Amino acid sequence: MRKIELLIKNSIYLPEKKVTIEELAKSGAILKGNVNNLKKRGIYSIPVDNENSGLDMLYKALDPILYNSDLDLDKIKYIIIPNSFHAYLFDQDIIKLIKDRYKLRNAIGFSIMDLSCSSYLMGFEMGHTFLKKSLKTDEFILVVSIQKVTNPHLRYGGDAFVIGDSAVASILGKQPGSVGSQIMAVTNLMHTYTTKLTEEEDISGPVYWDYSNLINLSKVLKMTLDKANIQLEQIKLIIPNNTIVENWHYLAKLMKFSSNKFFLEGLENYGHMNNCDLILNYELALKRDLLHSGDHFVLISLGLGGTIGCAVLKKE
Repeated sequence: MRKIELLIKNSIYLPEKKVTIEELAKSGAILKGNVNNLKKRGIYSIPVDNENSGLDMLYKALDPILYNSDLDLDKIKYIIIPNSFHAYLFDQDIIKLIKDRYKLRNAIGFSIMDLSCSSYLMGFEMGHTFLKKSLKTDEFILVVSIQKVTNPHLRYGGDAFVIGDSAVASILGKQPGSVGSQIMAVTNLMHTYTTKLTEEEDISGPVYWDYSNLINLSKVLKMTLDKANIQLEQIKLIIPNNTIVENWHYLAKLMKFSSNKFFLEGLENYGHMNNCDLILNYELALKRDLLHSGDHFVLISLGLGGTIGCAVLKKE
């Protein structure tokens, strides 16, 4: 099997401005009575961009890897965009705008819908599959996502999370020996029977989670490790998205390994960012020097409705 890697480090755009939970409560974006509950979950502030549009944020993530790059842009074959709840740009053709701005003449665009917070790893799985099937060794795939909340009252997702603003991008390719991380296996599954939302449900109340989500998380993690031919004991770090933090502690108990393997610092730094926080957390783990050459690690995400994504990678 050809080696498939993230050839170029992920590029991220993160607003410098941060808004505290107290400030959000003062503005009326969240209920004042929920401040302590959010802080107990490790959520203290979120990055907010009131100056740039979602499209501007997207460009800020893409410019560092596509402008003045050694990458042959004619070799970018696919553009994959996992859609986020609050970042839809209905009046603009995002694929065309990206292709025109960066002169990606040969790229074909895809949009991923309905996988909630797991869509970015579905983008990885699509890219991984395309690269494996291609006979060429010099093609690249661009995965990019935006999280932009235009209505402040949509930032509050109940006591589980508060949503910030950001944009992230990744380039996948299959040239060995490049900077990045090798994608060894990816799995995405949807278990819709765990969805129990109704019109009467009050998301501002206490947060509950379905035990079946934990069972499904463990199954997907095991499946992906098996596909990668890697044992859980070989995993240096597990990087999840920033959803209900208790899920990861209970998953560790269920699978009988230390919860210290989970990198949870991102929640405090970013809050929840649909299809962006997973890559933000990965970059933060690299910044903290927690991954070194040869280390195996996991990216895992849980989304609304029982969507689960998991990838096993090896740091080059």
